[in-house]
Amino acid sequence: MDLTKIIKYAEAEGVEQAEVFFFEGRVLRTIIENKQVKICEHKVDAGLGLRVALKKDAGYSLGFSYSTELSNAAIEQTIKQAVKVALSKNPDLDFKSFQPRSSPATVSGLHDS
Repeated sequence: MDLTKIIKYAEAEGVEQAEVFFFEGRVLRTIIENKQVKICEHKVDAGLGLRVALKKDAGYSLGFSYSTELSNAAIEQTIKQAVKVALSKNPDLDFKSFQPRSSPATVSGLHDS
């Protein structure tokens, strides 16, 4: 998932700032009874959330949208929905900025058993 591409598309829609959250989780479940595989399931959950800030009057209007569908069309619709929400709101005169861009933290020694 190219999150930079999502932010660039949001900027093309007039967004001053954008914040993207992406999640993907995978689960493999196996049930064995009497040395035989009874159930084997693989499940993937994924989605993204988008928060945008539009310059409006003396402040910024904020909008949020999310999708669990990750096609290009669904992502574009998510961006447009976040912009629509922001346009419908009064500006937040106290909002200054989202957090600055940063790289994900690396945590060693984690495992799932």
